[in-house]
Amino acid sequence: MALVTVLAIILVCSIFITLAYYFVYRGTEVSGIERRYRTAKEAALGSVEVFTKEIIPYGISGTSLSSLISKFPEGTVESGSVTEECFTSKLTKGTSSWADDCSSSMDLVESYDILFRLKGENSKETYKVYVKIVDTVKGNTSTSALSLEGTGVTEAQAGVVSVRHFPYLYKIEVESAKEGSSERVDLSVLYAY
Repeated sequence: MALVTVLAIILVCSIFITLAYYFVYRGTEVSGIERRYRTAKEAALGSVEVFTKEIIPYGISGTSLSSLISKFPEGTVESGSVTEECFTSKLTKGTSSWADDCSSSMDLVESYDILFRLKGENSKETYKVYVKIVDTVKGNTSTSALSLEGTGVTEAQAGVVSVRHFPYLYKIEVESAKEGSSERVDLSVLYAY
């Protein structure tokens, strides 16, 4: 009877020890996945900020895509299958008026506008962030530095007619992932310019 009791206690203890090892291992694995996801998300958000603050404003005012990309360090930003004409029409025309070679496909890896290659915490980690404009609603935002209203000789505003502002609206799809990793972040951004 004592032998059976000891064997039962050993079996129960072995099960508890195995479960403890499993939960520790699983917790470590999940925290690693969560860290990679958070870093990929930060890379996606940073790329969206650069795209909306640096590329769209200069692109909409007429700067070519190739000269915009050349302002970044070599190898960090590249254009995808989008042509200069297509990119300009994506920025300045409604979706139905885009150039014939423009694609609004949602498969970003195969058909993207801009690819950002960002280094991670250590130089071994590289994050690829694919950015693509998939829809545009044309607005009346000024694409030049000229202001259409102002004061002039007199300070009275009686003769100035203000046009109601309708911004350009861009639906931007973003996909970010660490090279060689299965964790990825997909974002849909609605940006008004």
